[in-house]
Amino acid sequence: MKSHKSIAAAMVLCLAILPLMTLKGVEYRFPPDAGILDVKRDFGAKGDGVTDDTLAIWRAMVTALKETRRRRMVYLPRGTYLISKPLKARITDAPDGQGGWSDGWRCGLFLVGESREETVIKLKPRCPGFTDPNHPQAMIITGSTGHGRGHDHRIGGWGNEGFQNTLMNFTVDTGEGNPGAIGVDFLASNRGTLEEVTIRSGAADKSGVCGVDLSRPWPGPALVKNVLVDGFDYGIRQKSMDCSMTYEHITLINQRRCAVLGLKQPFMSMRAFQVRGAVPAFVIEGKNAIINILDSHLEYTGQQTAPPAILCESHLVLRNVKVSGYSIVLQKPLSATKAKGKKKGKGRNRSKSNEPKNQMSVKPGGSTLITAKTSPYTVSFYTSRPPTRLLAGKGKLPELEVKETPLFHHSDFKKWANPRHFSVGSRTAGIQEAIDSGAEIVYLPTANYKLEIPVVIRGNVRKIFGCEADITPPSNGVTFRFDGVKSGMVHIEHVGGGGDVVHNCDQTLVIRKCDLGYRNTIRGTGDVFLEDGMFKRSQVLFPQNFWARQYNSEYGTRPQLTIRHGRAWILGLKVEGDHQALYNVGGIVECFALYAMTGKPSPKPFVENREGWMAISLREGGQRTHRYRLKDTFNRQTRQVSGPREVCLALLGGPRDVTSPAVPSPEQVTCKAEPHKVTLAWSAPRSTPFPIVYYAIFRDGKPWGSAEAGTLEYTDTDVDELRAYRYEIRAVDERGVHSSPVVREIKTPADRIPPRIVAVSVDPQDNRFIRILFSEPLDEKTALRVQNYHFTPALEPEKVRLDPVGVWAVLQLKQPLAQDGQILTLSCRGITDRSKAANPIDPAPFTFRYWAKGTGLKAEFWNGLRKFEGKPQFSTIHPRINFWWGNGSPHPGIEPDNFSCRWSGYLRPKKTGKYTFYLRVAGFKRLILDGKTIIDAWTSKREESASAPVELEGGRRYRIVIETTHAQGGAGVRFYWSQPGRVYRRKIFNIAREVVATEYLFPD
Repeated sequence: MKSHKSIAAAMVLCLAILPLMTLKGVEYRFPPDAGILDVKRDFGAKGDGVTDDTLAIWRAMVTALKETRRRRMVYLPRGTYLISKPLKARITDAPDGQGGWSDGWRCGLFLVGESREETVIKLKPRCPGFTDPNHPQAMIITGSTGHGRGHDHRIGGWGNEGFQNTLMNFTVDTGEGNPGAIGVDFLASNRGTLEEVTIRSGAADKSGVCGVDLSRPWPGPALVKNVLVDGFDYGIRQKSMDCSMTYEHITLINQRRCAVLGLKQPFMSMRAFQVRGAVPAFVIEGKNAIINILDSHLEYTGQQTAPPAILCESHLVLRNVKVSGYSIVLQKPLSATKAKGKKKGKGRNRSKSNEPKNQMSVKPGGSTLITAKTSPYTVSFYTSRPPTRLLAGKGKLPELEVKETPLFHHSDFKKWANPRHFSVGSRTAGIQEAIDSGAEIVYLPTANYKLEIPVVIRGNVRKIFGCEADITPPSNGVTFRFDGVKSGMVHIEHVGGGGDVVHNCDQTLVIRKCDLGYRNTIRGTGDVFLEDGMFKRSQVLFPQNFWARQYNSEYGTRPQLTIRHGRAWILGLKVEGDHQALYNVGGIVECFALYAMTGKPSPKPFVENREGWMAISLREGGQRTHRYRLKDTFNRQTRQVSGPREVCLALLGGPRDVTSPAVPSPEQVTCKAEPHKVTLAWSAPRSTPFPIVYYAIFRDGKPWGSAEAGTLEYTDTDVDELRAYRYEIRAVDERGVHSSPVVREIKTPADRIPPRIVAVSVDPQDNRFIRILFSEPLDEKTALRVQNYHFTPALEPEKVRLDPVGVWAVLQLKQPLAQDGQILTLSCRGITDRSKAANPIDPAPFTFRYWAKGTGLKAEFWNGLRKFEGKPQFSTIHPRINFWWGNGSPHPGIEPDNFSCRWSGYLRPKKTGKYTFYLRVAGFKRLILDGKTIIDAWTSKREESASAPVELEGGRRYRIVIETTHAQGGAGVRFYWSQPGRVYRRKIFNIAREVVATEYLFPD
């Protein structure tokens, strides 16, 4: 990254064109098989500006929201959609308090328009319910699920479970004669976006209550980006000190009271605001609010004496804020107390939900903190409290370069690919094959895609668009590995599942609106952009430029974000749990700002810097806090402090001369070569001034691999026979300083090893397809001959295909396999490898077993406790038992309280050995296996029960019955087991086990 100073002139130009940047939107269109709900095609909306489309749009929303495990996008083609009622993320129109679980509110609302300018949701003129500013209503209201207690409220859709609420690419128009209208009442949690949206008052006098309202508990973490608000009393209103909101590229014009109103100690990370009007730009209530405003332009256009541009007494950071027309840039309010109304008016000053009016209560007139000496006037850097330093230093900001998140989209469907067309025989649910088909955009219709191996991003692909699909990663936890593409940049959007993306090249990677972790390899030096996601303890482990907007991460066993030797600029970071929030080793970090929810005290420091440079604004919320909030180690000196929950700005570490002292080199380096493998080994340097953190391996002058400090060996398997290689190994310390390289040159011997079969499996989707893994790449010509594959008992293959690497073959049979548990052998003849000697394949037979694909267990539900007689109220097939219904129920016909469940069928293990079963149920439970009750908790309210180890025979089907009954409170059932010989890296509820998968379960 460049210094911020070096781009100062460019920033002035950027500020001048901000309105243009916020107005231009992307045109979205999707293939018919993308699984997206079209309000015109599927629900009869007209979009003609005349017909009332309220019901059609709401029906589409309800259809999407009811599919809680398969979130679906609701698409609005070009048109003007008239509405006459609020569009609520609620699956019922029952009166408040009578909507069932969470009063009918659901999270995951995803509305996307075809065109920001030409897709318009417009309120009817003088619409009942929208004409009284004292009783305002919003046109669009997102929601949170909830349990009626704590941080989750049923009535009104409040809560902190507003996951993945997304509104994109359309215009909201309040129409004429609706002064009580709110444009969007937006609530989202962890991941959610209001993006590329215009919200305008349709009245000539620009009346209306608020453009973007975030005054319900608890807003964020979420992202508001590229939004224009024209008119209203308030452009943006945010309330509550819990959670956080991130804003970027916001244009606010023609507001009547103030552009941005922050109530109740809000937490707001803001960049690139363009405010133009005759009112204050920012009015913030509360001394403990955390407010960061960067790279913005505030312009007063009124004819009267200008008020202060910013009215605030909070923890405030200003950086590169340009002010025009205002004589006072920053002033403390005269009073931070809420203006008290007359007793007589209290009833009228409450909305239907009995929530107090969210009006501006602080008044100007306090002490002036910044005066505009000229017009325009630029505040280059300001903090309302002196920056916090733990060690002696100059208190400088890193001033990192800020790059915009790149975007890419097009609607040429000839260049799109659907993995479902490639899924049979695939170990990646067709995703790898779709990428390798040459498509530019790979789209994933909403479903769960289960991987057996990571997907490699390569070739012609430019974007993976997930449509909110989930991808279950393979056992190593890696969903995608980015090895490089022809365009030099790739985008991943709207993908869930929680796996990792590994950055393994020097190209640009963009991850937006995803639930994915991130880390880079030593080859992963390209720029990376993370925006609006659950980014799961991401790690920058090697030097690269990193930009993040609205980064959320929770729990786990390592820091929520690790920066090692990278340069990281962050706008909006929220973490949860008791582990470290941010760990910086030798990197340069700017974070505006960090919010944390801490549930229990932790001995580790909340934020730690080791021989790096950091600037960070933060608040630690929650019931408990870390024992030490800040820790700084710099020039081998260390200090840590507890400090207050709010830190306006902390400056840790600083710039340093990394040329001395020198880092000693690794010792006793050895190198051993095989035809397709080179192994390096070494011993650690005897003494180092700074701790060694890893060893860097270069091959032929390029970064190639690495080994962490405790590992003294590296194996390179990406080598060819009869080729000379030059390796360099360097020790790297905390500062990021490399030792002098130790060089070893070696040549690999000829490949005389025959290829062999490593693994054989039957495709779980279609048992006509057999997948074969070989020990090394095969010669394509010989591998594609079906006559070279021989089975016992005899099978008739008719087609074979080979993956691009040459190690996986997929064989298609003329007839499907029929016998569950059948043992087969495969031998290959006439196939050679790709070596110069063309080694023939080892003909030794490989034995494997065909297992039929399970489909799940029969599920039956009754109303009433311990009732399993008569016809069930509802029955279905459940692929697996892993449910949490909360205060709801499994089905609309089942009451939320006092219901009983039964699952029955057969369990078929694949291995012989001892198994342990677990039932986690909020109620009574029992498990009967082969007629024997192995879990009996029919009179116990203990949440979890386990069986004694049970000896099972692989391939045999065991009759299984699970019965549970639920009285009151949160309801759910989870069925786990631990299999023999399985190593579980992930512990569920601190126990090594896994959910019993569909493949082992069969209905009656």
